[in-house]
Amino acid sequence: MQFRKVHGLGNDFVMVDLLKNKDYPRADLSSLAGKVCHRQLGVGADGLVLILPDEQADARMRIFNPDGSEPQMCGNAIRCVARYLFEQGIVPRERIRINTLAGIILPEIILQDGKFAAVKVDMGEPRLERKEIPMAGPPGQVINEPLTVNDHVWQVTAVSMGNPHCLVFAGDP
Repeated sequence: MQFRKVHGLGNDFVMVDLLKNKDYPRADLSSLAGKVCHRQLGVGADGLVLILPDEQADARMRIFNPDGSEPQMCGNAIRCVARYLFEQGIVPRERIRINTLAGIILPEIILQDGKFAAVKVDMGEPRLERKEIPMAGPPGQVINEPLTVNDHVWQVTAVSMGNPHCLVFAGDP
């Protein structure tokens, strides 16, 4: 399997370009992600990202977490995919259409003096309702809620942008 190791803002990914391979591996992708992403026995990554052909967009992105789960979206991963598509000349426009489980996302390539500088992506509205994250517990939003871990109580806020996040706001880390 040919792949690239890429990173976006501290998240690293194993990215596989399957645009020309219409019959991409039908293997258990969840299991494959666990093996590939393993930090000691695999390549090591925060996720396995597949770039696939798509009839509605320039490409389709699938991402698998190291635990084998498939989130709807990942902002850092889609930024890496957009940069790859642009720099390889696969999509020579600054606005790229990428289909995800969260729908079609439109990352935008930012150029400075004609050279790549960054990728901007609108992730949409954050989901704060517990059932939409998803997160166990009573209905409602999880904002500044106590969470005990190893006898320490953290005040957490939970949010999903296609992938669940638990935020701890702190002063000087």
